[in-house]
Amino acid sequence: MKQRTITGIILAIIAALGILIDISIFKALLYIIVAIACHEIYHLKENNYSIITPILMFLMVFVSTFVDSGYMIIAISIYFILMVLISLIDERLTLNDVTQNFTFGILLAYALKGAIGIYGSAGRWAIVWIFVANFATDIGAYYVGSLIGKHKLIERISPKKTIEGAIGGWLSGFVFGTGFGYFVLSQYLSMPFIVWSSALIPVTAQMGDLFFSMIKRKYNIKDFGRIFPGHGGVLDRIDSIIFSLFAIQTLITIWSLLQ
Repeated sequence: MKQRTITGIILAIIAALGILIDISIFKALLYIIVAIACHEIYHLKENNYSIITPILMFLMVFVSTFVDSGYMIIAISIYFILMVLISLIDERLTLNDVTQNFTFGILLAYALKGAIGIYGSAGRWAIVWIFVANFATDIGAYYVGSLIGKHKLIERISPKKTIEGAIGGWLSGFVFGTGFGYFVLSQYLSMPFIVWSSALIPVTAQMGDLFFSMIKRKYNIKDFGRIFPGHGGVLDRIDSIIFSLFAIQTLITIWSLLQ
């Protein structure tokens, strides 16, 4: 527990420095995280396929941050075509692997593009806001679930999670997200957007946690990696953040179309 706490503090400091100092440092930190995430996805299987697959995933995600949505779709399409071609040549890369890698690639690409876009349009505190809402959701779910949790949420995926914990996590994430947004971001973002986003983030955060837990159960692993003592791998730390950034990026697009 002591090691986990120390690692958590160090990770929080690194994240804070990356977010608050400068956008170039923030981008560099994101690219490092994505590179490690691609490596962890590649090593989910013991009988690994071509090493070019995680490289292609990283390149697709990297390119997606520099182009607009139209060209991003082209980059994703080329990535998919190349994955299919590799699967035809390398029998170790199954149809399931192609689908899984494509899904992970899409999630990482939109999450990264969303993080950089939100930072550029609404500022560094908007990223902090998403982190705050995520952490509040996680903490709220843990404590409410521990205190009064009785009804299992989805036992086949995560036996310890409860419906009461999920509701507590949503309430905590919504309250802290809305409060932080009101006091810090209301001059950059409209309050209706902040409220809707704060209602959405806790839902997507818990969906991300469950989705990645499902992946770990499929491969019968406890953690995606061992890079962070007591915390596992990169994907173990950013599972809910990925889904939240993906969702906020989608909400921004919908919001702009409705204006």
